[in-house]
Amino acid sequence: MDSFLTPEQEAASPNTSYKRLEELAYESDDLALLVAQNLQTPANLIEKLACLYSKELYVERRFIPNPKFNLDILRVITNHPNTSFRRLLLLGSDFPQEMLDNPVFNLSLLENSALINIIPYHTLQSLWTLEIVPSFVKQAILNHKENCQIINIAKQPNLPLFILEVLIQHKCLQVRCEVAKNPDTPISILEILAQDADVTVRSEVAKNRYTPSNLLEILAHDINGGVRWNVAEHPNTPVRILKIFAYDAAENVRRAVANRFNTPVSVLEILAYDANEYVRYDVAHHLHTPVRILEILAQDDSEMVRRVVAERFDSPFYGSIPF
Repeated sequence: MDSFLTPEQEAASPNTSYKRLEELAYESDDLALLVAQNLQTPANLIEKLACLYSKELYVERRFIPNPKFNLDILRVITNHPNTSFRRLLLLGSDFPQEMLDNPVFNLSLLENSALINIIPYHTLQSLWTLEIVPSFVKQAILNHKENCQIINIAKQPNLPLFILEVLIQHKCLQVRCEVAKNPDTPISILEILAQDADVTVRSEVAKNRYTPSNLLEILAHDINGGVRWNVAEHPNTPVRILKIFAYDAAENVRRAVANRFNTPVSVLEILAYDANEYVRYDVAHHLHTPVRILEILAQDDSEMVRRVVAERFDSPFYGSIPF
């Protein structure tokens, strides 16, 4: 190397040896940036710089902030033609467009399209924020090798509609469940999930506190008692559905109605004659059960029900009913 070159010129020169480039890269951040910009810098040195200036360091089995973290150097590395595909996947979280523009990324996918399925979810999230979302993002979500990463995506707030439309097609049950329980999931998506083949997904829709009453009415006719039970407990369930549930075949549905704070007296009166003693027990416990119904329950065949009436401080039968 010409002895008259400055360190900066050496770092930028295509003729500088690997050993000298490495020495320069460790002298200062400014020189490291120039080395990273040098198109002749070999892959192993690029990888060393990516580790040296990464956002976090893995120390003693945990990640800690890296004091040498340098966004400018990492951006240049993301553009570098000698950056490895796997390193690009990690850098794509912060620099999605630079990752897409790097020929290494596109050539790797052309050679092996299955590599799409190992894109980290943080990088996928960054990709769908781009003005033009790559077409492979949908496939990457549906066929990703790590379901736990896609589950993490489904938990995120304010997901774009097109991502939600992909997630609800996912073969992993827990992914669809996370979308169903997400408070930011729009009604149009909840309506689709309410027809999911798996009862667990439909139950999560019924439990979502933002599920509207018209959708709860549809779920109220679900063949599964567990789904109907969740509807019976939902605060948005209209009274007309509660009246229907008062005659439901499933005991837990009727008990859920009997235990609701806002169950109207007319429905409690129906439940006071229920064939199941535990339902009548719940009615006897209900804060809004009127005296006329307590009078009926005070003569119930079940000792358990009569005891509840006798132990209510607001009951006219308090302490007076024999067991």
